[in-house]
Amino acid sequence: MKWKSILFFLVVLFSSSKSTGQSEIDRYKELALQHAYKEEFPQAIAYYTKIIDTNPKDSTAYYERGLLKYNVKDYIGAVDDYTEQIKKDPSQADYYFMRAMAYDKLNNNKAAIVDYSKTIQLEPSNSDAYYFRGLKKMALKKDKEALKDFDLAIAKRADNVQAITDRALLKAKKHQYKSAIADCNQAILIDPLFHKAYRARGYIKTLTQDFQNAVANYDQAIALDSKNPDYYQERGLLKIQLNQKESGCSDLKKAIESGGKNSVAISLTYCK
Repeated sequence: MKWKSILFFLVVLFSSSKSTGQSEIDRYKELALQHAYKEEFPQAIAYYTKIIDTNPKDSTAYYERGLLKYNVKDYIGAVDDYTEQIKKDPSQADYYFMRAMAYDKLNNNKAAIVDYSKTIQLEPSNSDAYYFRGLKKMALKKDKEALKDFDLAIAKRADNVQAITDRALLKAKKHQYKSAIADCNQAILIDPLFHKAYRARGYIKTLTQDFQNAVANYDQAIALDSKNPDYYQERGLLKIQLNQKESGCSDLKKAIESGGKNSVAISLTYCK
């Protein structure tokens, strides 16, 4: 979650929680928001700690501090704060969803699935909860369950292009190439600027040995996201396979320059 989104949440929460007789806490929250706006997150977190110390029963302080901790990648601290918030009010889907996101970052797939499931129980229309739960089930090699979750995510929000694209990749894993390509086409029709769908379609075209069209899709992906090392690396390998070694090695060089982790070894293998 980007810091601007977190700041928006904090502003909404603060505006809805102000009450008479809370002047000291209100001042701390205002100062916390000021620091968050300046991206001074440790200072903002410190003010939320003061709020909790002043009034441990504050209705949303743990959740708001958890959002800030999540933003600075203190995922263990975020989990702890979300857990405290859930103890105070176990009826809010957002609390479980954000704790699931933090568990996700900690690679605790099983705990994340439990919290995404609780989110869905409390908010059945939450498309993202189905989608992220599907990703975690994929990580646990529960592909059939993951596919069902992707289907549900799309049913809840037909324009969820990320879910449509990842469903395509899962279908491709099961050799359902025609349906996978159809999903990519659908995602691109919904959002022509969604570069991941072009990359996915390029990858699936590669699996079906339609190399020329695969390259064309990687061209489109790179035009939309010119700093992604994976796109250059995958296109480079395709070009080398098409006997376009010079151009392919040029792509591998760009992948290295963009931070590709495996690109150096691959380049040494194919571009001597």
